[in-house]
Amino acid sequence: MNLSKRVALGFVMAVALLAIFAGAVARNSYSEQFREAIDAPPSLQFPLGTDELGRDRFARLLWGTRISLLLAPAASLITTLLAASIGGTAGYLGGRWEKLVLAATDLFLSLPWLFLLLAVRTGWFPTRGLVSVGADAFSPLRKLRDIASHLVLPVLVLALTTLPLLVRHVRAAVSEVLDAPFLRTARGHGIGRRRLLYRYALPAAANPLISLLGLSIGALLGGSLLVEVVMGWPGLGPLLVEAILSRDLYVVIGGVLLSTLLLVFGNFVADLLLYWADPRIRPEPAP
Repeated sequence: MNLSKRVALGFVMAVALLAIFAGAVARNSYSEQFREAIDAPPSLQFPLGTDELGRDRFARLLWGTRISLLLAPAASLITTLLAASIGGTAGYLGGRWEKLVLAATDLFLSLPWLFLLLAVRTGWFPTRGLVSVGADAFSPLRKLRDIASHLVLPVLVLALTTLPLLVRHVRAAVSEVLDAPFLRTARGHGIGRRRLLYRYALPAAANPLISLLGLSIGALLGGSLLVEVVMGWPGLGPLLVEAILSRDLYVVIGGVLLSTLLLVFGNFVADLLLYWADPRIRPEPAP
């Protein structure tokens, strides 16, 4: 890795760490107002100045990125795990289970919001905000459960938009790998079906899943911004919409830049996973 790539990677990692540890870096909260410093220029106290309501732009960008980092990676992780388990099992077992999985993916591809509509109408999970009203008085454990319950629907919204496609690709990859000579040899040695699937078949068929995950990170990130606006999450999505409507160029440029950096960081993680999973793409050691 040359110097320019190392500098770029270090910059992206630094931005991600700043967002993760926003509570320690940002001096002010997401919505704190300074009425004596309305629309103030950039300074040491306010690195990007304040907006028309006296809120610290820099702090709002950090807190918004932190919320977006909570939503999109959680959806990516759940989508990957579900696609690997459901698609791998369907490709390995075949028969009725494979037909059932294909029918379910067809249903979600044609009616992606059906399950979410049922979940919203039943009221099983909260549909607005990151925490409940009065969450500051909750115990740490109850506050964690409250955030998890608010996280369910947004994560499902993002996961179900990409899950059917990933499940189909994993099923096809596993079905193709099952005819490989090394799997026939492992099956001939009496290795159990579960170990054969998770220890040998899935790692060999992981390349399409990891590659598609890298491509879907952009869709998940863009979708997370929309979900944040609809469901009232204080992330980059509402922040960008508010900044565009008020023509706050500092926040618009900062939000777009941070979104781009998050996309680059996600694709870099996908490339690292592909490098770790497939020894064929690693450079051969010098003799």
